[in-house]
Amino acid sequence: MNPEPRGWFPVASLDLSDRLLLAAVALLPWAFGGIEIWAYRSAGLLIVVAATLRAGDDWGVQRIRWLLVPAVLMLGLALLQLLPLPPAVLERVSPKAHEIYATTFPGYGTGEAVDPVAGLEQRALAEVPEADGVPLPRETGEPLFEDVGGRWHGWRPITLAPAFTLERVFWYIPLLLAFMLFHCGARDVGRRRVFEAVLFCDFLALAFFGLVFATIGNDKLYWVRPTVQGTSPFGPYVNPAHFAAVMELAVPWVAAAAWSARRFKRRSSLPFPILMATTVCCFLAGIVSGSRAAVVLTSLGLLAVAAMAPGRRAVRWMVAGGALGAALLASVAVALSGAGGRVARFFELGAGGLADVERLAGWRAAWAMFDDFRVTGAGVGAFREVFPIYAPAGGDARMAHLHNDYFEIVLETGWPGAGLLLWMLVAFVWLVVVRSKFGLRVKGLCIGLACLFAHAAVDFNHQIPANALLFVAAAGILVAREGEA
Repeated sequence: MNPEPRGWFPVASLDLSDRLLLAAVALLPWAFGGIEIWAYRSAGLLIVVAATLRAGDDWGVQRIRWLLVPAVLMLGLALLQLLPLPPAVLERVSPKAHEIYATTFPGYGTGEAVDPVAGLEQRALAEVPEADGVPLPRETGEPLFEDVGGRWHGWRPITLAPAFTLERVFWYIPLLLAFMLFHCGARDVGRRRVFEAVLFCDFLALAFFGLVFATIGNDKLYWVRPTVQGTSPFGPYVNPAHFAAVMELAVPWVAAAAWSARRFKRRSSLPFPILMATTVCCFLAGIVSGSRAAVVLTSLGLLAVAAMAPGRRAVRWMVAGGALGAALLASVAVALSGAGGRVARFFELGAGGLADVERLAGWRAAWAMFDDFRVTGAGVGAFREVFPIYAPAGGDARMAHLHNDYFEIVLETGWPGAGLLLWMLVAFVWLVVVRSKFGLRVKGLCIGLACLFAHAAVDFNHQIPANALLFVAAAGILVAREGEA
């Protein structure tokens, strides 16, 4: 174990690789949560460059090998879904995918290279006798586009959305590299302090911006960019629940760090007043965002930190004071700004709200989808393309995600993906519980990750690139800790 560094924010302990990595993690939430291609691809490029700069270093892979094995196998499973298969083989391994291809792509299974668009044009023209003398818009021998399946004369991959699956693979690789880089860097105490300080400052800036936006926002991103119909931006995020998820991670982690800073000043990432202000701002921003899950989870997280902290009486006073300050600020925000509308919507949406009914209906419909794709999955990233077949009448047929990250992964990868997901979870818990010694800051980080993990069971936070990157960054820091207060 390296000696504890003195003072706050020892930036000199960082190299170029660390700076690129932190830039990717800290800036991506500000790019609309990273939901646009240019945003997460840019972050992925920074991570890949950072990993390249550390190519010759010891990444500590041996310690986390049992977590990396299922993670790499999950990547291999996605690549296998992209492998084109002959129709006879595809019919055996994924009958439903074969059926969909047979009804969607004219000429599928004939052994000939087929342009689906041209085939549909031929079929449409054949149904109009007057069009006998009308030439096709283009010759069928000149495909409009060449995709993964067309190169093998009618062979098609298991995934029903090859382009989306490939895009997910390209993003999954930077996420895996980021986890390994944070684990590698956080083994050094000085670098870990800076990692935490940068993330905590980012949490504070996001929370402050969210509160300002709630006060004078106009339903446009950064007050100027309109969003799609049906969305309600909060801070730099398109969806308030996804912003609130960041606060769920931040509040217990920073609160535990604040108490540790009070007891061990030389071991603190930031001064106690800044950490306490960050805790209050993040807690308040989570409340004002109007996410019920965030309010419940952050409140439980704070209570858990208070229960686990040494010197419990002092902690109770600290938490009570922070809660009182947050309540006063919330009262002012509700009275003087447009945040009152968000709080009102929070109370109007009860357990039986329309959103909850649609979520439950979607989960029920997803079971029918799972029955058809339980062996191979529909394809990583293919949910939004396949689910409309199963969507209940009158529901949201274009549901982009299932509002349950874990069930969605199982739908897209089948039983093999479910097994790998469970393997990763068990390996991660084993690394944290068995291989680490628990101080209060470690417990706070565990609680924050648990809050984000629990919220993903009723939302799709891990599908938001910025939140996924923050999650793997915090997870990498956690598994690198050994014996810390």
